[in-house]
Amino acid sequence: MIQKDHAARGVAVMIAAQAVFGLTDALQKWLMDSVPLMLVVWSRFAVFLLFLGPLILRRPAHVTAAPARGLQILRGCAMLGATVFTAAALIRMPLATVTVLGFVGPFIVTALSALILKESVGWRRWTAIAVGFAGMLIVVRPGADSASVGWPALLVLAATLCWSTGVITTRRIAGRTDASTMLVWQAITGFVLSLPFALATWKTPTALETGWLVVNGCVNLGGQWLIVRALQLAPVATIAPLAYTVLVWATLLGWLVFGALPDGWTLAGAAVIIGSGLYVWWREQVRARAARNAGEG
Repeated sequence: MIQKDHAARGVAVMIAAQAVFGLTDALQKWLMDSVPLMLVVWSRFAVFLLFLGPLILRRPAHVTAAPARGLQILRGCAMLGATVFTAAALIRMPLATVTVLGFVGPFIVTALSALILKESVGWRRWTAIAVGFAGMLIVVRPGADSASVGWPALLVLAATLCWSTGVITTRRIAGRTDASTMLVWQAITGFVLSLPFALATWKTPTALETGWLVVNGCVNLGGQWLIVRALQLAPVATIAPLAYTVLVWATLLGWLVFGALPDGWTLAGAAVIIGSGLYVWWREQVRARAARNAGEG
């Protein structure tokens, strides 16, 4: 049983993780002012793979004997797609807006869980999903005026679709492989597939840019580690809603680094999306408790 002080530490670590993810998105957006998009993406996977290198050398079976290789590659492609589309969106939209639109990801995961994994999704959660997408439309305001987000929002939608595919694939193979193997295949797939595009758009970075590319990769890796650590310290039900705190950091960094603040429409849409997302999370907890009670009975 997780003690209260551990749960409190888990909450703190989860908030720190979201701050780190906000920072890495800001770094990525800033870097792409002078460094090609695919070089920024490839460098992130290169750093990821560099840190995983000792693990691969110590246990090569992570690669040579990995189960469900097709799904491992599919998962890696999905995570690469999420990274590329998010980076493309960051070039064209404010940091906070990209963050808000990315919040529709859990709704897509829930919908795909019903359609692909045949998990039970009741009418309440389907309604919350519909409301969440309505919140997205509030942010996008398609065709409203020159200030509307417009077509770049499709890049975030593509990113969330890729991320959701990665999550669903993770669920499919979770019982057959461990987390380390999935991370290794994600790193290798992203590194190999992004390399040709990085070379095609290559611009030799300066020493300073190279340093920041390494920092960006390390910061992102640090965020991934903090998420794992938070899950070790506290239950998922405790820390999952804290993922929305990334909006605070994205707004703050967007203002400090780029001088951009979200407008009223973006904040209104964020309130709708976050409220719907919290309701979906709450219904998940209700269903989980009911299942446990039924099992105990």
